Amino acid sequence: MDASFVREYKGAFDYIVCPYFCGSTIEAQDLLIVWNSLLNVNGICLTGVDNRLGIRYWCGDQPRTKMYSQSEWSDLFKNAGFGKMKFYSVFSNLENPSHIFADGYRSNEDIANRLFPAYDSPDTIYRKEEELYKDLIDNGMFHSMANAWMIEASLNEVVELSDILQVTSSMERNPEDAFLTIIRNDGTVIKKNAYREGTNRFKYMLEYAKDLTDHGIELVEMRITEDGLVMPRMDAPTGQLALKEALLRDRNRFLDMLDAFRDCVMHSSDIEMEDVRLGPIARYGYIDMVPLNSFYIDGKYIFFDQEFRMEHYPINAILARMIATFYSGNADFDRIIPREDLYRRYGILENRDTWYRMEMDFLRPLRNEEALRDYHARIRRDDGLVQRNRERMRFSADRYHTVFTEIFAGCEIKDVYVFGSGKYAERFMDWYGPIVDVKGILDNDKDRWGKCLYGTEIHSPEILMNIDPGTYKVIVCVKNHLPILHQLDEMEIEDYSVYDGRTVYPRKLRGDAVVDNNSGEKKPYHIGYISGTFDLFHQGHLNLLKRAKEKCDYLIVGVVTDEGVRRFKHVEPFIPFEERLEIVRSCKYVDEANAIPVEHRDIRSAYALYHFDCQFCGSDYLTDPVFQADKLWLEERGSELEILPYTESTSSSKIKRIIEEKLLSI
Repeated sequence: MDASFVREYKGAFDYIVCPYFCGSTIEAQDLLIVWNSLLNVNGICLTGVDNRLGIRYWCGDQPRTKMYSQSEWSDLFKNAGFGKMKFYSVFSNLENPSHIFADGYRSNEDIANRLFPAYDSPDTIYRKEEELYKDLIDNGMFHSMANAWMIEASLNEVVELSDILQVTSSMERNPEDAFLTIIRNDGTVIKKNAYREGTNRFKYMLEYAKDLTDHGIELVEMRITEDGLVMPRMDAPTGQLALKEALLRDRNRFLDMLDAFRDCVMHSSDIEMEDVRLGPIARYGYIDMVPLNSFYIDGKYIFFDQEFRMEHYPINAILARMIATFYSGNADFDRIIPREDLYRRYGILENRDTWYRMEMDFLRPLRNEEALRDYHARIRRDDGLVQRNRERMRFSADRYHTVFTEIFAGCEIKDVYVFGSGKYAERFMDWYGPIVDVKGILDNDKDRWGKCLYGTEIHSPEILMNIDPGTYKVIVCVKNHLPILHQLDEMEIEDYSVYDGRTVYPRKLRGDAVVDNNSGEKKPYHIGYISGTFDLFHQGHLNLLKRAKEKCDYLIVGVVTDEGVRRFKHVEPFIPFEERLEIVRSCKYVDEANAIPVEHRDIRSAYALYHFDCQFCGSDYLTDPVFQADKLWLEERGSELEILPYTESTSSSKIKRIIEEKLLSI
C-alpha cells in the first residue's frame, strides 16, 4: 500500500474490509500493521482467509496458495497490535459462503442437507465432506477444520464485536427467492431479502402461515419489521435432527415420529379430490413441509420457512419430498431403513418417478440450475468420480485402467457375462446391450436363477467354473461392487471390469462408421448425432434426418423413451417407444438409432457416449437458454452444434391436435 496514503489517512477509518487475503506470513503481518495505523481507536477490520486445516483439503481439494491455521492467524493479529478478535467459520468456502458460524456456536440444524460443497479442484475429491460434519461437531473439531474463516478484529478490547451466531445464504436463487437468514445472540432470527424483488415474499409467508395455522399446523411466530421477517430463536433440535437421532437409536420410535410428520402434511390443506393415479389432491401444497424446516418440541413439530405453496398439488408428492430430503446427505440411513420401505409404507412407491420429477420441477428454477450449470460443473464434485478416486487408492494404475476405465476391452472377442440383475444391470443393458454380446446374467440371489433380464437368462456365478477362463469377460453391474470383486478374486477370475451407472463410456459404432458417400464428395462431418421423440413420424421428421445425413457420413439418432416423454414433456406418447425406435432405425438416412437414457438425456452425455463431430438440432433450440452454453462446451472439445430448419407445415403437435379434435367430434 502506498506510504503517502497511509500517512494521509492514519487513524481515519471506522472499518476496513478485505474479503479475501492470501500471501506469506511476512505479507500478512505487514498488512495487519498497516491496517492498525489506518483504523481509529474503535475501528474494526473484517477479512476472509482460507484455513489450511479445512475439511475440504482432507477430502482431496488442492490448495491454491499458502494458508495458515487459526492459532497462526491469532498470533499475527496480536503481533500487529489488535486487542480483540472473533473467528467465524465459513462453509462451503470464501467464494461460496452459504453458511457462516460464530466460533464455538453449535447449530441445531443438519447442515449436511443444506450445504453444497464447492472446490478449487473437484476432480481430485475422494470423500464427501458433508458426511463428516456430524463427526467433526461431536468431537469438537468443526470450527478448527472450517474451510475458511471471516476474522473480525478491533484494536480496542472494549469494542463490541458482532453478536451474530449464524448466517445462512441462498444467494444463488432467483432474485425474488434469495434471502439471508441471520441468527443473533439476542434470541432473534431475522430473514432478509437479498434483492428488492424479494420484498413481497414475507407477506406471502405470513399469509401461508395463517392458512396453515387455521388447519391446525403450528408455526414459529413471525412479524415483519424494517429489518426483515423476525422470529424468535428456538432452542430445540430441528425435526431433521430429531428424526435422525430416533433412527439411529430406535427404529419403531423413528417410524412413529415420521408418521406424525406425515399426519401434519396430510392436514396442511383441504383435500379437493382423489386422483386415481396421484392420490389426494390438496387445494394448496406446501412443498417445503420437510423435516429440515421444522423444530421438534415436546413431541410436536413446529414449522418455519414455509415460503412456497402450489395450487391443486398432490399430497403424495410432498410426502415423497419429506423422505428424499431426510435421506439427502446421509448415506448410512439406507442401510438402517431403505428409503424404498418408507415409500412403500406411505403408498407412494409406484409413482416414485413422478414425485421425483415434480420435486425437480420445483427445485431447478428455484436454484437457478440451468443458468449456473457450467459454473457448478467447475466447482462441484462428481460423485461418480469421487468413487473412482477412492478406487484408485486400492488398485495399481494399470489394474485400475483395466477394471474401471476400459471396461469394454476384449468384449469383441470374448463372451460377456453381466454380474447383477438390478438397476445398474438394467441401465447397462439399455445403453450397451445393443453393442455387447451378453452371453448370460450372473446373480447371487437364488430366487432370480432361471429368470430372464432383457431376454437373457440369469445364472449362478458358479457356472463360470465350468468355462475356459480365456473365453469370457465379466462386467460387474452392481452399485456396491467391492464384495463382488472379492468373490471373483476368490474364484480366481481375473478378466473383469466394473460398470459405473453414473458414467457414460465411449463406445464403438456399428460397422466402425463406414462411409457411404458414393459421390466421393467430402461431407462436413464424419459422425453426426440428432435426438428427438419422433412420435407420429411425419414429413418434418424425414426432412430433418435427410438434412442431417447430407452433412455427415454416419448418422446416429437418439430416441426419447416413453418414460422420458412423460417425465420431461409431461405428455403421453401416441406411439410406444419400441415402435418409434424401429421406425427411425428403418429410415434409409439413419445409420444407427438408440434409446436416450432418462438419467443422461443431455447433449454432454450424448457426446461422452458417441464422440460425434456434430449434434444437429431443430430450429426451436434457438430460444433455448442452454443452447449457447452447450455449443461452447462442444466447441471446446472439437465438436459442433448446428441448427437445422424445421418443416413448418407439419409437426407431431399439430397432428395430435387434429386427431384429438376429430375424436371429440365423434
